[in-house]
Amino acid sequence: MKKIWTVVLMLALAMTATTAVWAADTETDTETDTVVGYSSACVEQVDLSDVPNILEYADFFESPEAFQITSAQGLEELSVLSNLGEPFKGVTIYLANDIDMSEIEDFEPIGNGRATASFEGTFDGQGHVIDNLKVSVTAEDRIDNIIFCGLFGTLVNATVKNLVIGSGCEFVCTSEDTDARTGAVAANVGAAVVIDNVYNLGTVKGQRNTGGIVGFLDGYLGTDARTISNCTNAGTVSTNHGPTGGIVGMVAQPSLTVINCRNVGAVNGLGGTGETDTFNATGGIAGRCFADNLTITGCINNGPITSANAMAGGILGGMQDKNTASITDCVNYGELSGLVTGIYNAAEGITVTVTNCENLAGETDESLEGDLEEIVPDFPSDDDDNPGGDPSDTEQPGDDDDEPTTPGTGEDETQGEDTTKEPEQSRESEYSGEDTTQPSGNEPADDDGGCASSVSGGLIVLALCAAALIGVRKKKD
Repeated sequence: MKKIWTVVLMLALAMTATTAVWAADTETDTETDTVVGYSSACVEQVDLSDVPNILEYADFFESPEAFQITSAQGLEELSVLSNLGEPFKGVTIYLANDIDMSEIEDFEPIGNGRATASFEGTFDGQGHVIDNLKVSVTAEDRIDNIIFCGLFGTLVNATVKNLVIGSGCEFVCTSEDTDARTGAVAANVGAAVVIDNVYNLGTVKGQRNTGGIVGFLDGYLGTDARTISNCTNAGTVSTNHGPTGGIVGMVAQPSLTVINCRNVGAVNGLGGTGETDTFNATGGIAGRCFADNLTITGCINNGPITSANAMAGGILGGMQDKNTASITDCVNYGELSGLVTGIYNAAEGITVTVTNCENLAGETDESLEGDLEEIVPDFPSDDDDNPGGDPSDTEQPGDDDDEPTTPGTGEDETQGEDTTKEPEQSRESEYSGEDTTQPSGNEPADDDGGCASSVSGGLIVLALCAAALIGVRKKKD
């Protein structure tokens, strides 16, 4: 009998060791398979059961640390409050479900200003979709001598993450003023801003300073570093002048890091004065750089780039005036037409450091299909006993067993193999101490490298079995 128990114990320990080696190999393999751009698997779900609705804002003498938005009225309320002078500094705003903005007219950007209004908190979309939002501005909408067009007007000391802007959204600026700024996420970005894991499918059309994610990067409240990471633009971006970029239109102040971003939308720069024109430059990732310390790393452009009459490039459109930039590990697959040359373009004498980059215009990008997620908004039902706009409705997405899996990312969860390798500065939780319980039916896949740490249940079970066998053997002896 002792020999039998000894053999069983040895087998259990061998299986445990094998499982540990397999888990280590799996982790190593996934780290090399990186999703470029947005990934729903990288959304850290938060339990919003005790988070008040933004529509209850007036009930609080002091602002809580967080609010949730459950309806179009809630998003509009955030806009109204921010533009009355509440910057939500240190406050986190969560989306609790997908939001249909089709019934909201004349939406004003959140933090629609710079000196008079800005957003200084954290906006966590929780992987949900804002769809059918229409933002349209003209020359008459000037505030602080600037015209803002986007979901946000100005971000400063702020974070926007885990957000999808749906294909029904439109951001249109008709002003030809040189200080007009248009971007799906933010028209204007000041100091110390992080935009991470955002997906735009909406149409972006401006006259100047236009980008699929950010329109204009300036030095408002200092020059602390700004980061745009893990973002995807799939919407068409166009201007009648420029500069124009798939991710960011104009970089006017240091410093900016664009990392692990992807553009698949068409980028059309229709203005310019000739091949030496950097002012109206067009780029797959960034349009024009008029600042030092622009770093573009690990980015891919798949969208067609058109420049009618100005400098342009598959990754960076134009550089000027003794500024510096570095482009590393980037690839352009997009078709190039007009004055577009290759990875980047620059005025004479400008230093752009390019490392391990390729211009493969027109070639097939095999990673594209796996990296792009299907987005299907899942709006709350109209016959709900407590519609999303009612602050008393605290039911979280996924509480209902019939709730579709992963709202806003399609019924068929085919992206479980996404293995995004997240940058340290952007994928760490900023909410130490918060309850991060996963709502049912909306969990990120555990096997996605860089997004969620996985623990081998088999490893634990086998270890416990081994311990139990040792105990039984001693008892037998």
